[in-house]
Amino acid sequence: MKFFIYCAINFFSFTTVICQNKYAKIIDFNNRPQGAEEIVKYQHNYFIHHDGICIDEDGNLLEACCGVLLMDEHANISDSVLVRSFSTGVESMIIDSVHNQIYFVGEEYPKDDYSKAFIVNQIHLDDLSLKNSYRLNDGRAEERIYYQLVSTLFNQKLMVGGTTNDLNRQSGLGLIFIVDNNKVDSLLTINYAAGNTLWSSLVDVNNLLTLSVLMRENGLNEKAHIIKYDQNLNLVWHWISEPTRSTQSSYICELNNGNIVIALADKTFNNAVKLQCVRPDKSIAWEFKFWDHNTKTARNVYSLKKLKNGDFIGTGTYGNTNINVSSRILRVPYIFRMTTEGKLLWEKAFYRDRPVLDFCEGSFSDVEETENGDLIAVGDIRNYLEYDPVVMQGRSDPDILIVRMDANGCIDDKCEMLTKIIPDTISSTMNISQSYEEAMLYPNPSDGVMQLLNREEVTKLSFFSVQGGLTMETINPDQDLSCSDLPSGLYIVHIHLKTGKIIKQKIIIH
Repeated sequence: MKFFIYCAINFFSFTTVICQNKYAKIIDFNNRPQGAEEIVKYQHNYFIHHDGICIDEDGNLLEACCGVLLMDEHANISDSVLVRSFSTGVESMIIDSVHNQIYFVGEEYPKDDYSKAFIVNQIHLDDLSLKNSYRLNDGRAEERIYYQLVSTLFNQKLMVGGTTNDLNRQSGLGLIFIVDNNKVDSLLTINYAAGNTLWSSLVDVNNLLTLSVLMRENGLNEKAHIIKYDQNLNLVWHWISEPTRSTQSSYICELNNGNIVIALADKTFNNAVKLQCVRPDKSIAWEFKFWDHNTKTARNVYSLKKLKNGDFIGTGTYGNTNINVSSRILRVPYIFRMTTEGKLLWEKAFYRDRPVLDFCEGSFSDVEETENGDLIAVGDIRNYLEYDPVVMQGRSDPDILIVRMDANGCIDDKCEMLTKIIPDTISSTMNISQSYEEAMLYPNPSDGVMQLLNREEVTKLSFFSVQGGLTMETINPDQDLSCSDLPSGLYIVHIHLKTGKIIKQKIIIH
């Protein structure tokens, strides 16, 4: 299901002249909340997994939806797919080159209910079409809530993992499914403590499935665990951290020497993050603490990834309200680079001003290295809508952020630690797919002259006043629609599709 629907791609540049290969770009699909979670390089293209919120059939901004974008190294998007009523985790996009497909995994997101299973979507690599979906649950008699968090390929089979809780959100168990030919081959339950939350996974140099798990033993006491399993899911290695806080998730990456770097919260200072490097003999090779008592900066790490030269890169958020700039730096996109020995090479953060609000928010969730050593980081950055006709009030508006920088984290000649991005130009594109099961009227609000998106799928439009009276109806409407005869005000439009589905959209005519 393609969703190039009236999408506006905002290009941002800096006050100085930047290299053609360096950029910061923001992608906003129809003012919906969205953010990029992962980026994966395959052949000469990049695939981005994003999540967000869609307008449901009642016209409310309440439906979870997630998608995959296909782009080149210059962030030119050429294809996409959107999955409705679907929520993803930390690791949700796996490229399966053998079967020419993408595994896009998460959990079902039914309205007014809770997720009862993990979901695996299989997407064709060639045209990003959805070819198959299936559910995974552990078959327990009692109903449980499922949260997908990790996935990878393990011994040429799909591994899907996450956490399942009872309906009171207690008794959290870790679940690992090994799937072969769309069927469950093995099921592993992780139950070392009262709560077991999986956060990160990888397959190490010895072909062992390696997981990081935050385990709540009692009350607020948590410890991070790194556990390794062989091909038969037998536990072969287990490391446990000192007590930590839940303010930092335990993301991991493996270095060239086989050591594992793990991100942890430091108990000595609120919002403080540290990295520990764990050797195969379970000793600590080094520890690095980010916090600074003088500036009281705050950081969170959302991903760790090894680079080609052996260094590793981290992404997340950065905050420092003591910095004297145009916006308060509460939580902005952040990236850093370190050596195998734990030396910090550089750290960079990006922000933008927002109308109405004097603070900036955003994050980097993942990063990928290009052929020439540049880095492409993805995440979200928040704008502010002074009025959203769907929720009928102002709201924070997260958008997809893509930044390409060189190996030193530089995107302009200044290469400052904190870089402001400034609006430059706005361009819009439209690429309507017949298979996209959504229709909508835009612009909204409107002066009465509107466009109907995906007109070919629409059989009828019915306009109702807020009192419920039918004010206008159009059979087999054209793409260009005039509502100028309607008095100014708020209307609920019932958009009837050929499939029988009715989409309700709130519009404002002024």
